[in-house]
Amino acid sequence: MAVLSTVKAGFDRLSAGLYWLAMLALLAMSVHVFLSVAARSVLGRDLSGTLETTAYYYMPVLAFAALPHLDALGGHIRADLISARLTARADRVLETLACLAMCAFFTGLAVYGIEVAYDRTISSEVARSANGFMPVWPGRWALAAAAALTAVHYLLACLGLLLGTGADSAKPGQGGEAA
Repeated sequence: MAVLSTVKAGFDRLSAGLYWLAMLALLAMSVHVFLSVAARSVLGRDLSGTLETTAYYYMPVLAFAALPHLDALGGHIRADLISARLTARADRVLETLACLAMCAFFTGLAVYGIEVAYDRTISSEVARSANGFMPVWPGRWALAAAAALTAVHYLLACLGLLLGTGADSAKPGQGGEAA
């Protein structure tokens, strides 16, 4: 169990770093869009490629990189309508099944995302922008990587629940974290 705790601690640091990467993407996107709007107001024309950069670079990182950390903090919506009425053992079984389902979902999403990202990388996917063409295939890897890391997060949560080391920490709002 010490190995699981060490792996989980390292993974938590990685997912916290990705969370901050997502926040950096949000800041960069905000500044980029602000500068584009300011250029349109002052110079009468946008910064070229703002829409494409936002859609293909900032948004995938912003939308997916923070998923594991947000779940670890209990930041996802959770409706305890059923589990609030269950015994502790039944709640733990339900929590474990939910973790397994999420792990399977994100594993499938990661496999599909890797296939798509690989195909788009090989074909050198581009998008038309005001100045010609812009490569957009690198942004495809953000979803694949984030889905894989989220699957690992749920796998670690499942192991913690099964081994009895993470039953309470998997619930939002406990351990000093706000839901």
